[in-house]
Amino acid sequence: MGLLAGLFVPRLFTSSKEVEPKTFTDSGITITLTEDFEKDSQPDFAAAYKSNKAMVLVVKEDFAYAPYLADYAIEEYGELFLNYNRMNDVSIMQSQNGLYYFEYEATNEENGITYYYYCTLHRSEDAFWVVNFCTLAPSRDTMRPLFEQWSQTVTFPKSF
Repeated sequence: MGLLAGLFVPRLFTSSKEVEPKTFTDSGITITLTEDFEKDSQPDFAAAYKSNKAMVLVVKEDFAYAPYLADYAIEEYGELFLNYNRMNDVSIMQSQNGLYYFEYEATNEENGITYYYYCTLHRSEDAFWVVNFCTLAPSRDTMRPLFEQWSQTVTFPKSF
C-alpha cells in the first residue's frame, strides 16, 4: 500500500456540478464510479482511476500465482492481507451487507498530507481483489458513503 503523494490534491473539490455514473472494466474487474474519473496508470496495481476528489487502486491476487489462496474464505484472506501488510495495528476487518472491508488513515511523510482509505475485498473465480478507495482525510465523511456505493458495483465479467 503506497501513499499517494499529491496525485489528486491540486484539483480536489474544484467542481460542484452533478456527475453521471461511468463504468470501467480493466484486468477482469468492472466498477461503476462517476464520469469525473479517468483511467490512470499506477505500477503494481491491476487497475487505477482518479478524479479530482478520489483515487481507486485495485490489487489482484491471482490464484494462478498463489494457488493456496483458492482455499481461503474471504475473511481469512482479509486477515492475511492485513497481517502481510502490517496493518493490524491501524485497521480491523469488518463486514456490512455482505461486503468485507477495512479502513484507515495514513500520513505521507514527504508532504505531511493525511489520506483516508476505504478498502473492500472481493473474490472472483480466479482471484481475490482489494479495491482501495482513497481521499484526503478531511473529506472522509463526504466520500465514505460514495465509496460504499461504488464498492457495491464491483463485478467480474467472464471475458475481458
